[in-house]
Amino acid sequence: MNPLVSVIIPNYNHERFLLQRLKSVYEQTYENFEVILLDDCSSDDSRKILQQYASHPKTSHIVFNEKNSGSPFAQWEKGIALAKADYIWIAESDDFCEVDFLEKLMPLFFEKENIGLVYSRSNNVDENENFYDTFWPDSLDAQRWKSSYYNDGKNEIRNFLKFRNTVPNASACVFKKQNFDFTKIKTMFYAGDWLFWVTLLLTSNVYFCCEVLNHFRFHDKTTRSQEFANRKKYIEYSNTLSFIYSSINEELTYERNHFWIYYEIRKQPISMLFLFKKARPLFYAYSFFRYKLLKHQIRTKILHR
Repeated sequence: MNPLVSVIIPNYNHERFLLQRLKSVYEQTYENFEVILLDDCSSDDSRKILQQYASHPKTSHIVFNEKNSGSPFAQWEKGIALAKADYIWIAESDDFCEVDFLEKLMPLFFEKENIGLVYSRSNNVDENENFYDTFWPDSLDAQRWKSSYYNDGKNEIRNFLKFRNTVPNASACVFKKQNFDFTKIKTMFYAGDWLFWVTLLLTSNVYFCCEVLNHFRFHDKTTRSQEFANRKKYIEYSNTLSFIYSSINEELTYERNHFWIYYEIRKQPISMLFLFKKARPLFYAYSFFRYKLLKHQIRTKILHR
């Protein structure tokens, strides 16, 4: 018999997209799953929609918060604690998927040893159901995500996740349940998923499916659509990078990751005092870059004399 999957649907004010999300989960061709419905004190009519599924045979829990948790990852923790299964799918309430999502991904857990994370390619879709591209970190490796692959977890971290979050959407993922420590993660709003995937892959391996099975919704309330350059987000990203480097026993080198963060934040006003205290690595990276450029210019002049 196929293993049980616990599907967690954490919702907050996604009334507009919620029905499509629920249908795409409850109509899965993979039959052995439970659904945990969570609402983080929505102010719209989400609760009415969720209550329509309260008596569905696949629904094992439906929890309405009386006070907003303040973090999407606090809802992740709550859902995982309620889950009966060893396999977890966090199906974000504004995304949707193909009906064979689980049927295609679940067998991959048994293709190789110690797989803790399986995820698929995602399409981007806007609030009006227009598909426009696939979100992928091709700047790191233009070919990497064009075909399916298996990789050792720590190798994935060293080559990809130490530069940026290369698992772009939680809805595209199914992962093996572990005793996760959410102490740091649930204090985050922006980088908690990145830290979560790294923590998971420190002790397990990953399998990527290049087939598009998930649809990642972008709209004006999506976290990714908000302006990058605020202090909380920068601090979360910097702390996550520090955790990653210390976990894989590498020196914190000021490579693509810090230049990427600098590129994202440089358009916004941030005090020099904050940059001095929190963004010191960026100054080191910039100084190193200027040194390399100057060295190249001097060498070029000498060779052409």
